[in-house]
Amino acid sequence: MQTQATITIDRPVQDVWNFLDDHRNDLVWRRPSLQKLEQLGTGPVGVGTKFEGAIAAIGPKRYPYVNEITADEPAVLTQVKRAQLSSGKSEEVWRGGT
Repeated sequence: MQTQATITIDRPVQDVWNFLDDHRNDLVWRRPSLQKLEQLGTGPVGVGTKFEGAIAAIGPKRYPYVNEITADEPAVLTQVKRAQLSSGKSEEVWRGGT
């Protein structure tokens, strides 16, 4: 399955990118479905950084996953590999484009 969405935000591109690229903000803009997101390990965020998260579904069930950043071009593209821990499935996802 592949999905895509486009929105227009009336802000400078760099401001929007800085907000989205700071993964601490994911809990703000991905609510209410994102229930948890934590960086695994320490150090600066970049290629190889992993995040553990959990998405809520209908009812009390939560679906845990781990994302690993596989490409990072500031203000252009962030690509991650997502592994769903409950199913063992993985997929490449990205956000970006100006």
